[in-house]
Amino acid sequence: MVTVTKQSGLEYYANPEQVKGGKRLTPPVRPAMKGHVPVRFPEGVVEQVKVVAQQDGVTVSTWIRQLVTRELERRITPSTATIYSPKWVRGAAVESTTGSAGSERIALRA
Repeated sequence: MVTVTKQSGLEYYANPEQVKGGKRLTPPVRPAMKGHVPVRFPEGVVEQVKVVAQQDGVTVSTWIRQLVTRELERRITPSTATIYSPKWVRGAAVESTTGSAGSERIALRA
């Protein structure tokens, strides 16, 4: 086992060969959401949505957006319509083409 002290750490990183530069990792920039819609739910629904969203590994907002997107896919006539959805709404796209600002148009299935 190697014991690292403050002094040994300072000596290690004082040597330029030990400090290797690399590509800086930054999170992707998502386009700003437009169209805020305040929605109220009956008592208990939000808690149930939180549980399901956590099981799916997404936020409550993303879970609701995915649900709305799927419902739009189901209801809009597939032969003539496309709906707009951010690229990061997982599970929403059937076929897509990348657009600008990290968005895509989603072609609805027949």
